[in-house]
Amino acid sequence: MIIKSKSGLELAENHMEVIANRDAAFPYICTFDEGRNFIGNEVPWHWNDQIEIDYVSRGTLETTISDRTYVQKPGEILVLNTGTLHAVRFLPETEWYVNQVDVRFLSGGYGSAIEQKYFTPLLCCESASSMLFRPDSANRIKMADYLIRAMEAMRDEPTGFELIAREALSRFWLCMFEETAELRRTGVPSGNQDAERMKAMLLFLYAHYAEPVTLTDIADAAGISPRECTRCFRRSVGSSPIRFLVSFRAQSAAQKLAATDDPVSVIAGACGFTSDSYFGKVFREMFGCTPREYRKRARSIARGENSAVSAGNISGTRGATSRRIF
Repeated sequence: MIIKSKSGLELAENHMEVIANRDAAFPYICTFDEGRNFIGNEVPWHWNDQIEIDYVSRGTLETTISDRTYVQKPGEILVLNTGTLHAVRFLPETEWYVNQVDVRFLSGGYGSAIEQKYFTPLLCCESASSMLFRPDSANRIKMADYLIRAMEAMRDEPTGFELIAREALSRFWLCMFEETAELRRTGVPSGNQDAERMKAMLLFLYAHYAEPVTLTDIADAAGISPRECTRCFRRSVGSSPIRFLVSFRAQSAAQKLAATDDPVSVIAGACGFTSDSYFGKVFREMFGCTPREYRKRARSIARGENSAVSAGNISGTRGATSRRIF
């Protein structure tokens, strides 16, 4: 089954993505997302503990990783390594599939010979933490074809669909392994200091965002100076630490507005805003509407959604043409 996202991604308190319907015995999940379900047109900074493979079927997806922003168009594939910090923006009409894959699903087990030969060289390469593949060569078209086969197997669930999906993803990975030969030879090994510092500081912010927080508090979480903290934030997420904190408070308030009936002023205070007027100003700048309008729109969206994607006809041909899998 392909899972349909109801109202955006669910994030844990440490902002690692919570993967719906995760099954340790079958560690592969395919989710279908629609931009119209995300009021604000973005997913905040987060990371995953599995490999993420994104496929766009309609519209444009903008994924930011540190100092890079990938503009992903229909038919293109973005691969994100485990633990890669990223944020996503899109228009309401954008549609895309998110494939979450545990290494052991393809390698057969942690530490196996297959993992050491075909997975570790990529997973331990900082230069391969994020890769965008356009269907502009025979090998890349094959990659898209294999990914679509895996997603079709998840959609239709024919007899042996688990084996079909695993085989298709294994062939996808082999094509990618061949595609990245030069990158693996010349790439930088993992060990990005900024990434580790950012995760430490973000974990602190996500745990204490409702409290009074200073620049020094954020810097202390990573054991660095306030000046280096500011430089690290600007290099990694393109924002100052305090501005990032304010934005996160507004995003947290948006989640509470959609999920509870608490008064707006109560939610503002619970998310670290000491002034209702300032909260309203920040919220309008970020979401283009008032908190009350946001709540109304979010609930309207929630009432009109289904929880899963059923099988349907597939149009188009294999190859470079983008595909909607249901």
